[in-house]
Amino acid sequence: MTGTALVGYDGSETARGALMYAAQRVGLDGHLVVAHIVMPPTAYIDTRRYDDELGGRARGRGADCLQEVDDILDGVTADQRVKEGPPAQMLVELARETGADEIVVGARGFGTGRALLGSVSHELLHETDRPVVILTRRAAEQQTRRAAAGAAPDAPSEVVAYDGSPAARAALEYALGRPHGHVTVVYAYDAPSNLLGAPYFGEALTDSQLRGRELLDELQSEHRLGPDVELDLLQGPPAEAVAHAAMVRDVDEIIVGSRGLGRFRGAFGSVSHALLHEADRPIVVVPQPTTA
Repeated sequence: MTGTALVGYDGSETARGALMYAAQRVGLDGHLVVAHIVMPPTAYIDTRRYDDELGGRARGRGADCLQEVDDILDGVTADQRVKEGPPAQMLVELARETGADEIVVGARGFGTGRALLGSVSHELLHETDRPVVILTRRAAEQQTRRAAAGAAPDAPSEVVAYDGSPAARAALEYALGRPHGHVTVVYAYDAPSNLLGAPYFGEALTDSQLRGRELLDELQSEHRLGPDVELDLLQGPPAEAVAHAAMVRDVDEIIVGSRGLGRFRGAFGSVSHALLHEADRPIVVVPQPTTA
């Protein structure tokens, strides 16, 4: 794809992997903005001293941190910014300011004075008005290995978590609306509690399966999906099932909506968070569309 990607960078391994992945995503014709966010002072810090001394040092460390970006990108140019404020909020504001199509971050940062992207990736899912691409530690390591091997990026293969909600539909439209390889759309349902006992357990399980199958059949009939799109019904905790499907199929990305709906659906609002602990490849979280 081409366009503009905003990368939150704090010098951590996951941030480096996110930076390399963002460069692949935008391609040679795209545009990268790399931002280091300096945390503001707390109420326990003398703000005058912070501005004069601690703040200056923090901003200086941010500028030093960004100096390695050019070496990592190896010829790909990027605008570099140092901003001060709440990291998630600042990334969202900077994405609007730069017209970024998406925000790319590592799932975890570390160390005092850094952007602490571990919590930022969670906060972004509540703040963002555009897709957020998150790389877990394992996903970042995978991207580093691919870059070292000189693997040329192809149109990505994807697993899309689907539960029929507006956010899930937006995630599917996002996946199909850009260059892609094979796409697997999965509906995952958790088995009912076996405390229900027979025959109620069997009835509840059958009901869950039927609801999922009806939803996928409806999707097929509505969109007339092509041969590059596969539909799959999975049983198990949704995050685990989606992550496992991505691993078994060895896809490049997992795409999920930021919120699910309804007690009988996959509740992918929580899945987008849970995937940060389960997935070993990049996760693209697409926000629920706003209503007029």
